[in-house]
This record gives sequence, C-alpha cells and structure tokens, in this order.
Amino acid sequence: MNSSPCRMRDDISDDAAPSTTFASVRTTEIGPRPPYPEGDSARRSSPTRTSRTPRDADHVMTSEIHLRPVTEADLALVESLRNTWPATSSAFEWFGYSDPGQTRRRWSQDGMLGADSGTLMVHRQDQAVGMVSWRSTPFGPLNRGWNIGIGLTPEVRGAGIGTRAQRLLVEYLFDHTEVNRIDAQTATENIAEQRALEKAGFVREGILRGAQFRGGEYHDLASYSILRHDVSPHRRAASSQGQERRS
Repeated sequence: MNSSPCRMRDDISDDAAPSTTFASVRTTEIGPRPPYPEGDSARRSSPTRTSRTPRDADHVMTSEIHLRPVTEADLALVESLRNTWPATSSAFEWFGYSDPGQTRRRWSQDGMLGADSGTLMVHRQDQAVGMVSWRSTPFGPLNRGWNIGIGLTPEVRGAGIGTRAQRLLVEYLFDHTEVNRIDAQTATENIAEQRALEKAGFVREGILRGAQFRGGEYHDLASYSILRHDVSPHRRAASSQGQERRS
C-alpha cells in the first residue's frame, strides 16, 4: 500500500476495472446527525427532464453522495475493503493478510473517529458504497497535516463517485480541523486514481521513489496534496449549506 490511513488507496480508482466483488451493505443512520459533508443538491438535474445522457446520469449520481460516520452495520463492508484475498485482489491492493477483528475493535473504541485518524462511509442514496479515511502526518513540532485514502465497491467505480467523495472529505477536514495541508499517494501505474485526485483539486507534487513494498518488490508512488487556500470559499460554503439542509 502506501502512506494512506488504511489499506485501500491503490485498490480504488474511479475508472479502474473491478477485480473483486464486495458485498453491498445497507446502513441505518443512528443517533443525532453530526455535520456530514454532503453533495450539493442544487446540482441535481431538473425533474422535468424526460431523458438523460450518460454524463447527466453520472452528474445526478455524484450529487447524491454524502459522507457519514461508520455504524455497526457497515463493519462487514469496511473489513471487505481492507482485508482482501490474493486471488481476487487488484494489482494495487494485496499486501498480505491482516487481523480480521481489528476493524470491530477500533469501531468499539471510538466509532472510528479519533483525534489522529478517522473513517467515514461514502453513502449514495440509501446505500453505503465505500469509505474514506485519514490519518495524521506530522510536519515538525508545531503542526501536522492529514493523509487520506479511499475504498469503493467495484460496481460503483468509474462514475465519478471517488472524485466527489475525496473532495467532500477535503472540505470536511478543512472545515472541522485546523490543518493547512492534506495529501494522498497512489501507485504510479494507477492512472485512474491520479485523475480522480486531480479532478478533486489535488496538485501532483512528484514521485516517491521506491516508497511502497508490495508483491515482493518496491514501487514508486505519485504524491498529491491540496492546501486550505486551494479550496475556494464559495465551494466550502456550498457544502455547509448542504449539511444544514440535511440536519
């Protein structure tokens, strides 16, 4: 993998062909609703339209994406995205077996929302279709940033959901934490995820040579970042309005 918060950065690219089949898990939101990042409903197509092009359909689909905390019903999906099998993994996601109980233990401890790392579910309409996560990266004794990762079920890749979910996570973290920098890394061969990051507003910074050990050898990673001032105020305001409409 890479320096992403969980084992899922390189297995998820917006346009990557699915290599495994993950179970889709329906979820129920419980408890008071926190300020979730949410897609801007104003971007939905007019209800008077009788037909949509494929591009229109993708536009509606991504506008209905929002992020929410992990519930107990989501744990099987989270585990399936993090703990794959060698015979069914994509070219970027097999790193060996991991503790199958780790996800539940972490969720029981803090709901997977801690001071130094966290996970939110990617929700489309009434179904969880993946997750985004982040972890702290120090930049000296006075400040830190976030490193993010994403995991999506194969059947929803290629529709812009990964781009939208990563953008919503960026806006959420800048709205609710004081960091100035968020970064992400992906395999240099994973062109689709690189495009998704760029569409989400990330800037390519360069190549981390030989940074990731996978499949018996070291691989280069493409490194991306986005700064607080890169996220325009009106875009962040739009997300805040969407959160208010949902609450």
